[in-house]
Amino acid sequence: MNEDEKHKEIWLPIVGYEGWYEISDLGRVKRVKAGRGTYIGRTLKIRADSHGYQQTFLYKNGEDNAILVHRIVMASFVGVCPTGKTVNHKDGDRTNNRLENLEYITPSENKIHAIRIGLCPTKLTKEDVHKIRGCLGKKPYKLIAACFNVSLPTIYDIAAGRTWAWLKEEE
Repeated sequence: MNEDEKHKEIWLPIVGYEGWYEISDLGRVKRVKAGRGTYIGRTLKIRADSHGYQQTFLYKNGEDNAILVHRIVMASFVGVCPTGKTVNHKDGDRTNNRLENLEYITPSENKIHAIRIGLCPTKLTKEDVHKIRGCLGKKPYKLIAACFNVSLPTIYDIAAGRTWAWLKEEE
C-alpha cells in the first residue's frame, strides 16, 4: 500500500466492537482502546482461515472472537448483512477486502458468480442441465445422478431451483 492510499483510507467503528476497534475501507483493522499488552492505533494481524478468507481476532471484555474481515467491512460501511444475503468478493479474491470489491448478494447469485468467473468449476454443462430437467419426474433422482456422475444433492438442487436457476429452457 502506498502513502496516497493510506491518506485516503477511511476508518469506521466495527459493529459490536464500537470504542474497541475500527475497520478501514481497505480492510485493515486497528485498535482504538488500550488493552493489556497492546496500544491504541495498533493494526491487527490478519490471517487466512481454512477456506482462504481473511480473519482477525477481536478481544473485548475478556473474550476473543475470530471475525471475518470482509463481513466487518460490509457491516461497518454498508450495514448489517440482510437476511438471505451473503458477502461476495467481486473479483473472486478472498484476500481483497476493499469495500469497492465487496457486495451483498444471495447465495444463489454468489454461486453463479463463482461459476462464471471460474472459481467453482462445474462438471455439468448447460446441455447436461437441460437433459437432467427433462428426466425429472420420469426417472429416479438416484439414477439421474449416476447417469451424470454427480451427487444426489446436486440433482435435488437443480430440481428445487437452488442451482442453475439462471439457465432458462430456451438457452
